[in-house]
Amino acid sequence: MTPDSSALSLRSLVDAHPSLRPTPTPPKEIIAVCGGVRGLQGSSVVKFLLRDNIFQARALTRDVESPKAIELVKLGVQVVYADFDKPETLKVAFEGVYGVFGMTNFFEHADGPREIRQGKNLVDAAREAGVKHFVWSTCEECPAVVSIGTKAVVQDYLEKSGVPYTNVFFVFYYENFLAFAMKKLPDGNYDMVWPYPTDEPLPCLTPEDAGGWVTAAFLDPETWIGQDLKVCSERVTLREFGKLWTEVSGKSVAIHDKTKEEFYEQREVFEDLDSWEMMHWLLTVARRERDLDLARRLHGDMQSLRSWMEEYHQVPKQLPQLTYEVNFEIISDTGSSRSS
Repeated sequence: MTPDSSALSLRSLVDAHPSLRPTPTPPKEIIAVCGGVRGLQGSSVVKFLLRDNIFQARALTRDVESPKAIELVKLGVQVVYADFDKPETLKVAFEGVYGVFGMTNFFEHADGPREIRQGKNLVDAAREAGVKHFVWSTCEECPAVVSIGTKAVVQDYLEKSGVPYTNVFFVFYYENFLAFAMKKLPDGNYDMVWPYPTDEPLPCLTPEDAGGWVTAAFLDPETWIGQDLKVCSERVTLREFGKLWTEVSGKSVAIHDKTKEEFYEQREVFEDLDSWEMMHWLLTVARRERDLDLARRLHGDMQSLRSWMEEYHQVPKQLPQLTYEVNFEIISDTGSSRSS
């Protein structure tokens, strides 16, 4: 039998038995990721989408030619231009998508009404595109803190929009300790200047793990559509953080003892009341609401604080950027001071 006749025989066999024909692989459903190129949460979602290789990641950005955007394209990510202030760009960015990871960044502009408009633009575009699952990064309502309250306003809008949704609630980042809670001193040691109660547990996580929980929601829509997903990776006090940082880095951390009662007393003299209210929200709302066991079940590989510190000590990570300087030193000297 010649090669040609062999091929002909195989074709005849397949024609006679259609079930033997190879089944075309259907295209992957697309997840559009806000902040997927530079955002701390969004870039994590893209990372986990690539890891799982179940959905097609589409990262939204205002700069499709940035080095990071080009790097993502090489990894198979669709990188699409989108400006949250321009609804027409979102309409294009959401074409053909199954799901959206939505988030906005208050600290990019420090403009609450603008952030709310941006969030509503995302919801409107998702509704128009027929998005099947919108995962929104949000926080509990806290009118006293603009950067928190804006997320809750958009959350309410999303829930009334008719778009199938999941609300995912993150919390204080490990990275925030180095971004503003601790001040690095000239000798390389640290001063814990953040005036949160010293021995009150603080729910925290790294945004590098955000994608683990977000993709868990996308992969199980029957469980998570219409639900709130509230997570944290650790509950740690300032004293415990300082002690662990010293163990890992070899640098001491000066701790300024502050009781919960002293924290409440300082409200009247706190220069930056928004920051005090944010700490109060962490102390009274976020600490109660976050589910560590759920976080572990959905994302068993989430980073412990120690493992995050060990990585950071070797290769410093991207830290959250604020649009203004937060100065806690004016009231950080109350109580005794000691080094961890």
